[in-house]
Amino acid sequence: DCVAEYSVRTYCANSLAKNPEQKVVTMISDLLVYGAKAQIYTGYNTDALVTDGLDLTPSTFTALDESYDKLSVTGTADADVRYSAATLVLSNKVNLRLTVLTADPSAYTYTVNANGVDTVYTGEDLVKVSDGVYYLYFDQLKATGFDSVVTATIQRDGQTISQTVTYSVNTYIYRNQNTENTAMRELLEAIFNYGRSAAAMVN
Repeated sequence: DCVAEYSVRTYCANSLAKNPEQKVVTMISDLLVYGAKAQIYTGYNTDALVTDGLDLTPSTFTALDESYDKLSVTGTADADVRYSAATLVLSNKVNLRLTVLTADPSAYTYTVNANGVDTVYTGEDLVKVSDGVYYLYFDQLKATGFDSVVTATIQRDGQTISQTVTYSVNTYIYRNQNTENTAMRELLEAIFNYGRSAAAMVN
């Protein structure tokens, strides 16, 4: 039997070998650096980084200013349910995690809007942390939309009853770009660079 082996690294290396235009080289380089920094941050296969042996020209990270801080909470809070926090979870993909405080998550629906598209969750989709505390994980973030505002609301009987929370990937990066955790800081810089170069590819 013939077994074909392929990977993102192989695809990227082959693409670079074709001498594409500079914005493609930058995007591929940023993607691979992102992958390598994720390996280091998670401690996964660090003896064989995805960037090893490749001639790359990645973007240079420049410190973000406060214009990247998109966090806001507007409207009137409901007495029985609310979002209490928004953050990112850095694992095998970038996820937005919202903390929901309520005694009965099944009584509501939870809508997260990104790039004009609503994703609706029910109480069954939430992960219980402790009595009255739940996590909602939103995994529909695309690299081209890391700077886009994500909006989260809560509905009861079809009516929005909660405050409206807005956030973005770059908000998290802005607020954590000076962390003393070197692996985390370099991963955040790589995420920002990849998001920016990916957006440049489609604009």
